[in-house]
Amino acid sequence: MKDDSPEVLATLRKVAEPHAHLSVVAKALGTDTAHVREVLTTAGVPITDVRMKGRGVSTGVKAADIPLPRAPLPAPPPGPLDLLLVLVRPTTTTPS
Repeated sequence: MKDDSPEVLATLRKVAEPHAHLSVVAKALGTDTAHVREVLTTAGVPITDVRMKGRGVSTGVKAADIPLPRAPLPAPPPGPLDLLLVLVRPTTTTPS
């Protein structure tokens, strides 16, 4: 089974007003609430009763418990192999 937790978490953030019902997340993903609950539980996201703007109370995630997106990892610094490639790369010169 593929790890779709990044997609579930991104959808959770997208639909939150300010809280998010599991049923709304599931509908946006085209899946069922059991799958959404499993992914969020595995990710350590607390699930409780919440009220979404314009909706009643249902099982979901409170705004304060919605994880922030992870920042992309910075590129690693150049290593010895990168330096070696720069040093041995032939230069091209045009005859004058």
